[in-house]
Amino acid sequence: PRNIPFPINFLYLGDSDVSDQIVDLSKRDDASESILILDALDENADASRDINAFKDRLDEITNIFKFVIITSRTQFFPDDESEPSIGTTRQNSNKQKRLIYEKIYVSPFDIKEIETYLDKKFTIGTEKYRKAMQIVNKGNDLMSRPMLLSFIDDLLEIKRVDKLSIAETYKVIIDQWLLRECQTQLDSDNQ
Repeated sequence: PRNIPFPINFLYLGDSDVSDQIVDLSKRDDASESILILDALDENADASRDINAFKDRLDEITNIFKFVIITSRTQFFPDDESEPSIGTTRQNSNKQKRLIYEKIYVSPFDIKEIETYLDKKFTIGTEKYRKAMQIVNKGNDLMSRPMLLSFIDDLLEIKRVDKLSIAETYKVIIDQWLLRECQTQLDSDNQ
């Protein structure tokens, strides 16, 4: 939040009522000066059924916001031509604006970026840092993926990281992710 000149709103597109949430945010006094981040287009049921209709609906209800960022896995779109590029012209207050979709890819980290991440997460020279680097070096480029690297704490719980295989790495990550998801369920039967 330091020195950010615009309010930032974050919504998960997988929520069934996300359109209503967006409309509610658009009614706020600061909506035209705020940034809206919409995560996981590929997890939205309406988008999966008809991406063009859903995109048109998003264009309509997000028009008031200064910037809108939409995240999605690239495999959601069958080919490059299916990915949005230029939208329709929309009226926003007194001015028209052309909706343009800019694609930005989150690329795998190189070794320098992995080291920077670990340097910020752990104290250099500590046992945790040493084990984390051992996992990274053993991971056959697996840890170059930022999402997988974020599970490094869970992988540090393994007693013999020198024996860690790729299959075991995925098992730990999936098990820990499932445990966290279960904890978000209030109903013990759902857990």
